[in-house]
Amino acid sequence: MPDAPLPLSGRLVEAFQAAIDAFEESAAEYAILGGIAVNLHGVPRLTMDVDVIVKVARVAWPGLLDRLEARRFGFARPGGPPRAQRDALEELARDGLTQMWRDGFRLDLLAVADPLHSEALAASRRITLLNRSVRVVTPEHLILTKWIAARPKDLLDVDSVIAAQRERLDLAVIRAWLPAIESSGGLAARDFEDRVRRILDATP
Repeated sequence: MPDAPLPLSGRLVEAFQAAIDAFEESAAEYAILGGIAVNLHGVPRLTMDVDVIVKVARVAWPGLLDRLEARRFGFARPGGPPRAQRDALEELARDGLTQMWRDGFRLDLLAVADPLHSEALAASRRITLLNRSVRVVTPEHLILTKWIAARPKDLLDVDSVIAAQRERLDLAVIRAWLPAIESSGGLAARDFEDRVRRILDATP
């Protein structure tokens, strides 16, 4: 996939590049998802953060966070209370995720801790993006992460990726996870099938 212009601010691009440099330097396994991945796989839209799934040994997290701090990422939300690395490490141990900020933009770090995110990381593809060689989740796994989140904006992203990818989507990959998502209290599998039919029938 070639490098392509995205509707991102200059400072967000700089934050993205700095984060990628930290991941590559640390040899962490990672993949981009969230709004930046939607821009690649769906209809371009504005985004104000960088979302990353990361797999490193627990003892390696402090070193990765050190590298991010060295690139001007901080732990405190702009205007929020002070936070330190120990707070981020506690969040990762407790919740499997934490956040850092640079120039007002948020970096969401999601530790790989379940089979879906493990599969998404393993299936991710390396591309050139914003002058960096990076790994990005596939359209199918991006849809699944958005389907699980299920906020209105996430479902709009699902629609965007389906409409853009159309027949290129491997629906079997998505369908394999839908029953487990539904059984854990998520959206119904039939709702996804209805969505796919509606979008494909409506778009040329």
